[in-house]
Amino acid sequence: MTAKQEDNLVGASISDSSLPELPKELYWKTFTCPLTGADFPAVSVKRNAYSLRGRDPDFAPRYDGINPLWYGVITSPSGFAAEESIYKRSPKLLFKDREGLEAQIRNQPQSASLILVRDLPEACRTYSVALGLTAFLKMSRYMVAGLAMRASWVFREWFEDGNTAARDQIYALRKIALEHYKLAYEKEDTSRLKLGSAGVGYLIAELYREQGQFDESLKWFGRIIHDKTAAGEVLRQARDRMDLCREQRQKAKETGQYEKPETERFKERAMYQLYRDQARWMTKHGGATPMGESGTMRGIVDGIINSNTDLSAFQSEEELAEWLAKKLGSDN
Repeated sequence: MTAKQEDNLVGASISDSSLPELPKELYWKTFTCPLTGADFPAVSVKRNAYSLRGRDPDFAPRYDGINPLWYGVITSPSGFAAEESIYKRSPKLLFKDREGLEAQIRNQPQSASLILVRDLPEACRTYSVALGLTAFLKMSRYMVAGLAMRASWVFREWFEDGNTAARDQIYALRKIALEHYKLAYEKEDTSRLKLGSAGVGYLIAELYREQGQFDESLKWFGRIIHDKTAAGEVLRQARDRMDLCREQRQKAKETGQYEKPETERFKERAMYQLYRDQARWMTKHGGATPMGESGTMRGIVDGIINSNTDLSAFQSEEELAEWLAKKLGSDN
């Protein structure tokens, strides 16, 4: 995009023919910058461009189609960045330190590309910018925690996509989320939130578990299990993660060493659940063959069936995978 085209974004109408054409999944939407009062167009995701496939243990959504979280933070040409709900607030009720906010924006690199079609690194950057501005805005602890949590989900997607450097940022963001979720639970009325107090408590317990603070995590999981307001799904998740936390704590006691729980493998919802790395491998390799992904999977299963292997002899999928790898390798 040229500098002139970037300038045209300020005050442009969504019907303006000078705006760049977007992929069919996206559209232009008009927002008003709280700092300047000027209208500007930003890219938004069409509702029919994605569907929810399932959620991870930390409630992170997994989508088929485009991930709307990539466009969850709107960046104005002035450098202001926030989620859409913030743009709907009156400036009089929004700013806590307007001068500090303006100084912060002046000191950060500007890029009109964040208003346009984004790739994953740019999506991550928008969340980093938005989080850097929260100290100057009147935002509840719960809102800041939610923003940090969603940022960690987007950075985790970048990590899963092969950027190992994103790992440290994920941990940092989830520490921010934990801090603010705790303050929200203690000082704000979380009972009326969509998650409810039990859901917020569950996230606190899960974030403590990830940090290896197993005793603190178990205390919070126990609180949720005995919370009569907790929804059934939250209770099921809490019991499952509580068992995992106990196993990890016992292992740490036996070895005398603490190992930070690694990012888990996330299951794809399908007739049979595949882990995310398996699904990626299948898409890349199986999809590149004349057999296709389904044909590749059926061929692998048929091979095991035709070998007359007694699967009851294996105690875990890891044992089966190791046996199969040796079996396939012996023919090479």
